[in-house]
Amino acid sequence: MLTSARGKLKKLNNKASAIITVVITMLFVMALGGALLFAAYTGYSIEITQRGDKANFYDASSAMDDMRLGIQTLLSDSITSAYTDALSTYVGDHEANYDPQTYFNDKIVEQLLLKTVTVNGAPVKVFTSSVADGKTVISGYNAVAMKALIDSSVLADSAVTITVTGDGSVSRNSSDGELKSIAMKTLAVKFVKNGYESNISSDIILTLPHFFVTTSVTSGANNYAIIANNGLIHSVGGASTINGSVFAGNGGITVSGNGNSLAFPSGDLICKGPLLVDNSGAFTFNCVNNELWVKEITVGPSARITLNGNVYVSDDLNVSGNGAAVTLKNSYFGFGDSTSSSSDSSSILVNGRSCNLDISGLNKLSLAGIGFIDISGQTLSDAASAAYDTPIKMGESLSFKSNQLAYLVPLKCISNYASNPCVFESGATTQQITPSIDKTTVLWGTGADAKSLSYYIDSGKGEIKALYKNLGDGMKIAYVFLVFSEKSYANEYFKAYFAADPDKIQQYLSLYMTLSDKADNAKINAAGNTFYMDDNSTATTADDKLTLEPASDQVWAEGAQLLYNKKQSQYPVLVNEVELAKLGTAPLEFVNNAGEVVAVVCNGNYTYDGTKNTIRLIIASGNVIISSAYTGMIVTGNNLTVNSSVEGTPVDNDVLSSSCTVGGVTYTLPDFMNNVMQAGGTSSTTGDFWDLDALVYYENWTKG
Repeated sequence: MLTSARGKLKKLNNKASAIITVVITMLFVMALGGALLFAAYTGYSIEITQRGDKANFYDASSAMDDMRLGIQTLLSDSITSAYTDALSTYVGDHEANYDPQTYFNDKIVEQLLLKTVTVNGAPVKVFTSSVADGKTVISGYNAVAMKALIDSSVLADSAVTITVTGDGSVSRNSSDGELKSIAMKTLAVKFVKNGYESNISSDIILTLPHFFVTTSVTSGANNYAIIANNGLIHSVGGASTINGSVFAGNGGITVSGNGNSLAFPSGDLICKGPLLVDNSGAFTFNCVNNELWVKEITVGPSARITLNGNVYVSDDLNVSGNGAAVTLKNSYFGFGDSTSSSSDSSSILVNGRSCNLDISGLNKLSLAGIGFIDISGQTLSDAASAAYDTPIKMGESLSFKSNQLAYLVPLKCISNYASNPCVFESGATTQQITPSIDKTTVLWGTGADAKSLSYYIDSGKGEIKALYKNLGDGMKIAYVFLVFSEKSYANEYFKAYFAADPDKIQQYLSLYMTLSDKADNAKINAAGNTFYMDDNSTATTADDKLTLEPASDQVWAEGAQLLYNKKQSQYPVLVNEVELAKLGTAPLEFVNNAGEVVAVVCNGNYTYDGTKNTIRLIIASGNVIISSAYTGMIVTGNNLTVNSSVEGTPVDNDVLSSSCTVGGVTYTLPDFMNNVMQAGGTSSTTGDFWDLDALVYYENWTKG
């Protein structure tokens, strides 16, 4: 019995142990579950916090970006105003130490210092100024004004608190005396929203752009009425007008024929070749606020030309025909400054009798080049003349036939010549033809002020050269020139000659032209001497007097040359030449939703006769002829012949969305146009342009 009781007790103890084990296990599982639940909750809380913190950081970063964008806008506005001012001043009179880049930078700073934002209904300046080395500079920025650049909807959010701080100072980086950049130091923004706080601090750098790069950015397609990859011709059709900007390539622009005139009342005109107005034709550029860029200008017999705008000429204005008339108004800038190449030196040359040059309407005349006597290619009868096949440089920028007066050896110094130049009969001896010159003959002045040829050409200043040219029937003409080694020596001689006998120069001028007066407020800046009437009358009145404008020591042409070089044809930029070349010679006509023909694309030549007057865009790889009044845009790979007026209009969506179906193949207009034309945007193949993201950027950016 005892044994049995012990056995029962043993069984009872085993049951209790199992219950305890179960309870302990359940408690452990509950504890583990609680721990896991707490961990999950904690992780979730952390994730929610991180999300809120990240969103808050993005908001803070966006606020900082708003301030940077605001500075970009202020800088862009300042650049626009400064560039207009600098470009206008560029072609005027300057001090000897003038530098266009420095002037441009100073104007940008000047404009930035004027910029304000509205804070609590009152204007507050963004930047503060001080005077350093006699110049007003940006010395600091206003954090309150910077805050006002942040999106107004964010600032108005009652759940948001934004604090903008900074030490308000700027540092200026200069090199070789030129301001390169301005650093706004430690600009900071604290952004608090829904209990979250983010802090960002950074310097904002403002880089000042280069003065001579803006026009590397090409205008959008819709800014053009005409893009002629080669040239523009007007020789029939009478009076025609082109409204809108025009590009003409190396073939230039030709207007010729009595009764034929071409007028540009609006838009810019860019011509990479020559402008030739000939045979009683007429050309008018009457766009006071626009620019005309051209390689050179030649005005032939009885032709007329009027330029009223901002005119930039790479080479000469050559008035070469009897009865030619030229009127210049507003500003004229000849920017070719070569002293060795006549084709790269800008001057104004008048080479015909009964010509008229009217400069009375000019506000600014700047000529970076000088005149040349170009005898290359002429048939000479004397071997000694072969040395003069290179042009002989003169000392004037505004030259007439009278330039020979200034540079032909005075007759009083040549004992065996009846005149200079002198014509010799066929039987003339070598001794008669060879000039006998006395360099000691006094030209002008008395006593200690007396000057002879020796004074002007000895010691390497110059030399005397004779030029002989055939006239036919054995006769020849001889010219005896003074050729100077440097422009300054030629200028000195010219001024002395003018001072000694201005009436003789004026008398000679009247044989070749009528020189109208210079406007009283005009500014003349020329590399060589110029002269003009000093009153409001013409050169035919007996009491009129010429005024000599001495040569300028400096003429600023480098920037204009750079700008002109960047103005290239937009035909390959705008037209998809690869796809265009795949077409046949028959033109494709594109129709809009209304069934109207609104565009033509042609791999070859095309003539517009006005039959389908709904056409607003013509693209052709060859020549285009406009024989009836046209409204729209013309893009040609070769020459455009204008026999009627053209009214430039933008290419709109109605045109761009048009299509053409030929032989079961449907073409869309954008198939033959590059993206820049489709968008009417801008393009640059050089990358040399004003990029605001590159001009205004962060530095030392940190978050907290």
